[in-house]
Amino acid sequence: MKKLIILSGLCLLVSSCGYDDYDECALREIQKCNVDTAACRNTAVSYCKNKFPTDVEKRKAKLEEEYPLTNNVDCKWNEDKGGRYMRGRLPDNKVIELPCDINKEELNAHRCRLAEQYPSSFICIK
Repeated sequence: MKKLIILSGLCLLVSSCGYDDYDECALREIQKCNVDTAACRNTAVSYCKNKFPTDVEKRKAKLEEEYPLTNNVDCKWNEDKGGRYMRGRLPDNKVIELPCDINKEELNAHRCRLAEQYPSSFICIK
């Protein structure tokens, strides 16, 4: 009986380790920073965002995995457009071309335009 109580207590102790949510994670990780710097805080917040992604971030990651918009491996020179472009296929089998040297803002603007046409496949984050 004594061993069972000790084992139960040990299981409770092990199962209670970790964070319940993003807020607790961020608070504890930032408190662990020895030096109060922006880099340490950013690392802590990034760690907690990866550990506790929001529903929107989960959907965005899933959609980016299923329908990647840029892939430098597939970039080919387009003589007509005078640059490197990546070809992709949308859920309705429509083929699109995107410039390979697109920045994050332009990529998100393009995603927002695609989200209007394909709401079940793309998400617009503003």
